[in-house]
Amino acid sequence: MIELVALDIAGTTVDDGGAVYVALREAVEEVGATVADDDLAHWMGTDKVTAIANLARIGGVDLDEAAAQRAFGRFRQILAEAYRSAPPRPIDAAEATVASLRANGVRVALTRPDSIAPSSSRCWPRSAGASTAMGGR
Repeated sequence: MIELVALDIAGTTVDDGGAVYVALREAVEEVGATVADDDLAHWMGTDKVTAIANLARIGGVDLDEAAAQRAFGRFRQILAEAYRSAPPRPIDAAEATVASLRANGVRVALTRPDSIAPSSSRCWPRSAGASTAMGGR
């Protein structure tokens, strides 16, 4: 029996209008790199610090770990601003799916809502039963 399901946030459970990738592009471009659409698409769904470092390198800027972390901090700021101005919304049927899983004893975790932008977890009512931290509840 499945005991735990971990679901990504942007594009899987919520529609954020592409805000994650707009923020990613902006954060990388702010360090002086250029970002091609195909390169951005290649790094979708990956760890954002890794994506930032690699997109910057591909775009002509080598970042050390500290610079990549600073760019990640900027990514988080940009994304939080975007989520404040246009909050993400649950994808059709996602809430019902999470509620059904929970009703059947499956723990549900949503990955990264607090590490990227705290407001992203607000689009999930607690009644849907999803935890906002890895490991479910």
